[in-house]
Amino acid sequence: MQMGVPMATEQRVLSDAEFDVVKQTHYPAIMELSQSDLADVGRRLRAFCEEARDLVHGQRRQRRAMRGRASPRGVRPAVENVGISRKRQVFAGALKRVNRALGRIAKDPQGAR
Repeated sequence: MQMGVPMATEQRVLSDAEFDVVKQTHYPAIMELSQSDLADVGRRLRAFCEEARDLVHGQRRQRRAMRGRASPRGVRPAVENVGISRKRQVFAGALKRVNRALGRIAKDPQGAR
């Protein structure tokens, strides 16, 4: 089982806007969110995750073009995607926490806020 990413690392790899959303998914802040707020946070996290996925996909295509396996697009050289991959990992963990909280609310609607 893989351990989670420390909040200090999350803050370092994410922009301020992204970190503000992810910060809401940590205990005790996540317990204060209503079902509609959790759903909104989940939508925003999915959008961030899709954006990171698209960036990784574009960089992968650039690396393939440099090796001659794909037609080149654009003029930027390929770069390492370690930071973007770490962002995806952070977003996936936050989304997992949101889905778990939504599941808890679905099981016990009276116990949730």
